[in-house]
Amino acid sequence: MIIYFSMLILTTTMTYFLNRKRKTATIRLRVGQYNLLSIGGIDRGGFLPVFGILAFFSAVREGIGVDYESYMNHILMIQQGAPHHYMEIGFKKTVKLLELITAEPRFVIIVAGVVTTWLFVRAIWEQSSNPVLSIFLFLSWGYYFFTFNTVRNFWALAIVMYAIRFIKEGKKIQFVLFVLVAATFHKSALSCLPIYFISDFRWKKFYYPILGGGILAALFLKDILRTAVFYFYPRYEGSVYDIGRVSYLNIVKALLVIALCVLYYKRVEQSRENRLYFHLNVLAFALYVGMYWIPEISRIGFYLNTTSLFLVPNILNNVENEQNKKSLKIAVYLFSIILFYLLCRRFYGSTLQLLPYRTWIF
Repeated sequence: MIIYFSMLILTTTMTYFLNRKRKTATIRLRVGQYNLLSIGGIDRGGFLPVFGILAFFSAVREGIGVDYESYMNHILMIQQGAPHHYMEIGFKKTVKLLELITAEPRFVIIVAGVVTTWLFVRAIWEQSSNPVLSIFLFLSWGYYFFTFNTVRNFWALAIVMYAIRFIKEGKKIQFVLFVLVAATFHKSALSCLPIYFISDFRWKKFYYPILGGGILAALFLKDILRTAVFYFYPRYEGSVYDIGRVSYLNIVKALLVIALCVLYYKRVEQSRENRLYFHLNVLAFALYVGMYWIPEISRIGFYLNTTSLFLVPNILNNVENEQNKKSLKIAVYLFSIILFYLLCRRFYGSTLQLLPYRTWIF
């Protein structure tokens, strides 16, 4: 637990100082009189030190994550050309490509950890209105450490988080393309296409009671809906994933984010970006409350509530009263520290296996 708290303090502190000295430049590639490439806003100091620390701990872990050994076996099966292997084509092609460098299955885990971390930290650095708070939430709310589990799912999630800028910029085709790429690593990413586009417009007030009715219907019709779900995914029924456990921490997070947004709802309504994130968090709450009984529902829920990394800083930065802003920030930091402590205690459990931390270096 100490090592994870140390990472939280170190990366947050580093982000604070890096963000203070932040500078940008434009990189251009010219051939003669032709400007072939122009990339604006490339950060000179950048996120690389923070990325380096987080990528390092992700890459050198050994046996960390409930499915670590399972992934090692799956990677070996893919390398050996096992027929009809269920994992997505993008991940399988990546395994075969990396096999050209080395057949050591751990190398795939290393690359996955580095790439996933890069996408998350780069997205935070470029898109967050307060990278310091976003990095703090990224670790304290558990998202970074959850990348040690369900490797393909979080690789896909990282791609989606990186690509969410395209929705904000109105470049929906680019967003769709990135989601399709993410789906080649984990097909759960496809859920983002309808959900994100539904969330990207103004909701009428009567939408919320309809959503509440949907939650109640999902709870009362649970048995019927379970039968329908397992018709399409029979291998999950009765499996270790079919435990029907309510994710209270995710529900509490969603409620607090929603409460913050309701408190400053004008800031939400005035911004297309904040509306999108707010709607996604409302849907996350509905999902975790009404459909908790679906195995591995968090694989969908993370596509919704991870946007809190951007939403919470956006709301807090726009609080006009300085005293209120300071008080709210203190409350968010305190809540996050308590949440992180509770998460770290859960990390020792058999369903997560994220602590104690072990590495193959020594």
